[in-house]
Amino acid sequence: MPYKCFYPCISACDGIMQQEKEKEELNAYKLKIVKKYMSMLVE
Repeated sequence: MPYKCFYPCISACDGIMQQEKEKEELNAYKLKIVKKYMSMLVE
């Protein structure tokens, strides 16, 4: 989702972007763990 940042809310917008980025990284991390677990089950 694109965020339109205007000068007064740039800091708030940065906060939102940071949260989104952290959420994506967390999901990627979870996915990695799940894949690793699944490959262990398959072996």
